[in-house]
Amino acid sequence: MVEMGLGRADYPTGDEVLSFHRALVEGSSALPGVVAAGLSTHLPFSTSGVQASVVRDGEVYRRGEAPLLGLEVVNGEYRSALGLPLLRGREPAIDP
Repeated sequence: MVEMGLGRADYPTGDEVLSFHRALVEGSSALPGVVAAGLSTHLPFSTSGVQASVVRDGEVYRRGEAPLLGLEVVNGEYRSALGLPLLRGREPAIDP
């Protein structure tokens, strides 16, 4: 596992970031001994990631008490790269 960030100066558009991610997965997958390569917004069991407060219209919470929603974005090979079985549903796609 590798953790890295892309600088906005080098990859200013979503298309450039997507192209980098595709090339990274394709290149990594082609290395000898690599069975699967995947991408995620943060490493498993890490405390980093995206969180947002979730409230319904009209509900008021004191600061820090609103329910939080955690978000992790992964590509289609992420699950298999970690050796996790797909229990139901479908693999995520890199393109919407």
